[in-house]
Amino acid sequence: MAHCQFVFVVGRDKQFLLIVSHLDLHGPTILLCQPSCRIIRRESAPSGSFQLARAHTARKPLFYLMTQEPQLADRLGLSVHVSPLRFKIRRIRAISPSSTAATLEDWLVDVANIRGARIVTRGANPAFAGAGPPESDFSNEELVVALCQLQALDRPQMLRLAGQLISRETVDFGRLKSVAIRERATLVLTELAHQALHVDPRHGLWKELSFLHPERPQLRGPVLHWTRLAEPVPVNGLCNAELWRLVA
Repeated sequence: MAHCQFVFVVGRDKQFLLIVSHLDLHGPTILLCQPSCRIIRRESAPSGSFQLARAHTARKPLFYLMTQEPQLADRLGLSVHVSPLRFKIRRIRAISPSSTAATLEDWLVDVANIRGARIVTRGANPAFAGAGPPESDFSNEELVVALCQLQALDRPQMLRLAGQLISRETVDFGRLKSVAIRERATLVLTELAHQALHVDPRHGLWKELSFLHPERPQLRGPVLHWTRLAEPVPVNGLCNAELWRLVA
């Protein structure tokens, strides 16, 4: 098996990312190729970036490399920590599951939807056995922080849901600050706040959150653009791109 070679091809603009696994102790090798398959770069795959999936054929089992969905921390160039909140969420999800949620992130979106934040939905209706987890067990402050955690899969739409919950002021600043500090989510919340204040500079809660993380390091990529937290205000029934309001 160590001498077997399997290829998984992924389109990337006008190039191809050709991943070859030799299934040995050296791990997978990444080959960046042009459409002609001329190799232009070769490097080792970073540890933990790939996982093996197994599929059976009539003759023999085959192994394919599949890329794992990146975390928000990967896009921003930040590190993560062990999160007590995520342990709690897994326990609550086991007690109050949504049958259509394949991941913890899907479940968080469903919880946000049933609590009135519907700027983003998954298409499938949340399928909780009851009304979902009560706020006494899983507060809106914890929900907002969970949607913004660096450990979460990099799904920017989740940040829009966190923004909507904040814009509609369904969270308490003191409790949100406490959870965010403990879970190291202050930087993401502060970056969102600065974007939201482009739309509504007088929003009290966003103003307080803009000072939550005074030091703003240079990130590898933007957290979210302000237009993703807002909507244009119609004028005479028509879309008006000059005036925007926060989605609440």
